[in-house]
Formats: sequence, C-alpha cells, structure tokens
Amino acid sequence: MFNEQRKQPDNLLLLYNLVGVVDFPTRLTNTSTTAIDNVFIDVFGFYDYVVIPFPNGLSDHDAQILTFRAMYPGQSPGTKFVRKVDQQSISDFTLTLSNESWSNIFNTDDVNLMYNFFLNTYLRIFNASFPLTRVTSQNKCNQWITVGIRTSCKRKRELFLLNRSFNNPVLKRFIKNIAISW
Repeated sequence: MFNEQRKQPDNLLLLYNLVGVVDFPTRLTNTSTTAIDNVFIDVFGFYDYVVIPFPNGLSDHDAQILTFRAMYPGQSPGTKFVRKVDQQSISDFTLTLSNESWSNIFNTDDVNLMYNFFLNTYLRIFNASFPLTRVTSQNKCNQWITVGIRTSCKRKRELFLLNRSFNNPVLKRFIKNIAISW
C-alpha cells in the first residue's frame, strides 16, 4: 500500500522531469522521524549532485545542503567552464548596461513580456561581458604516491600546524627528526 501511494506522486513528478533527492529524515522529534522537507530537481539538467543533512539546532527540522555541478553542452569530464570576472570585465558590464536603451521593455503593457525583454537584454550583456571559457584540468595524479605516503604527509602537516600554534620544543624536535628521516 505504502509503495503504491509513493509511486503515484513520483510518477507525476517524473512527467515534468522532477525527482525528489532528499532520502533521509529531515524532521526529528522524540517520538518520530519524518522526511517532510523535500527538494525536487530536474535530474536531466544536473549530472552530479549530493544532498546532505545539516542539523542546525534551531528547530526540529534539519536543513539540507544540495550541491551540484552543472554540465554544459560539449563539456566532458575533466573540463569545466568558468567566467573571467575582473575589474575590466565588470567595468565593461556596467558601461554596456548603462548605454542600453531598454526601450523595448516599456513598449508593452504585458508584465510577462516586459520581464522577458529585460531578462534577455540583461543576459545578452552579461554573457558578452563575462563569456564562458573552457578550462581543462590537469590530471596531476602521481600513481607512485601510495596511501601510506599520503597519510604520512597529512599527519606531518597536522603536526607542523599544531607546532606553529603551541610552539612546543618537544614537538618541534620530533617534527625535525621526521624531516631528517625522509
């Protein structure tokens, strides 16, 4: 019975390419745990996403943190698209916005058309001022570095930062001996 009831709204959402991504309880009380805070996304637009609970202690509802990486057409794994935002591009953006006439927005009485004209004009200027550039990540994966070496390096880094905070001479001597043994 429960599975049938659950399938009906899920199938309705799928008609609109929506999928619920929260699969853990979001409301916790002394007597019950329920998943009542839902997040729905278009999974065909996002290939990589993670949802985690975030207990904030302010109420009996936990927050959810949804992290996703959007994939653009033509993007392959190992590449990403970034926008160059610097003082020059910001100046170009503000100058182009200030020189825009915006007359087509006010030539209609339909609020939806006005909004669409505004958004199209704004996005045209934004994309021209801050174009997407493809960046290929350099795979610097050194196969010879073992898990043991990574663990040792991480521990040495932690000890170094700890020593910098407390300035303990015994710890300093220990770290120095580690560096010599390498």
